[in-house]
Amino acid sequence: MSVSRYALAMIVGGVATYGALNFFPVLNHDVSAGVSDTSSTTQEPLYWVAPMDPNYRRDKPGKSPMGMDLIPFYGDDAQQNSPGTVAISPEVVNNLGVRTTLVKDSVLQQTISTVGYLQYNSDRLIHIHARVNGWVEKSFITANGDAVAKGDPLYDVY
Repeated sequence: MSVSRYALAMIVGGVATYGALNFFPVLNHDVSAGVSDTSSTTQEPLYWVAPMDPNYRRDKPGKSPMGMDLIPFYGDDAQQNSPGTVAISPEVVNNLGVRTTLVKDSVLQQTISTVGYLQYNSDRLIHIHARVNGWVEKSFITANGDAVAKGDPLYDVY
C-alpha cells in the first residue's frame, strides 16, 4: 500500500468517525445535565425502624426495645431498579466487611499439610505356627512392622 493510499484511508476514516460522533445524539450528550443535586434537598424519613426488628416502627427517633437507636427509613427505591436487582446499603456493606478487587486469571495453588497413618491390612495377615521340637534361639526380626522379603530368615531354632 503506498503512502498516498494510506493517507487517504486515514483521512476518510477520521471524517467518518467525526461524522458518526456528531450524528448520534446519545454519544454527544451533556453528562452533568442529568445529575440532580441531592445535597440541597433534604428528604424526610417515612418512619423510624429498629435495626434488629423491621416490624418495630415509630414516627420519631428514639430507642428500640433492645436499647439500640432507631434508624430512619426513607422509602423503597425498588421502582427505580429492574426486577431481580439486589440493593445493599453502604452501611450494611461496611458492617459486613465486604472487599472488592479486580478479577485475575491465575492458577490457584493451595498446599495442605496434614498427618497420615499407615496401617497393615488385617485381611491379608497370616499366622504361621511352626510345630517343631525346640525353641527359638535367635530372632532376625527385631520389631513389629520390620520389612521382610521372600526368602529372608526369620529365626533360628535349637
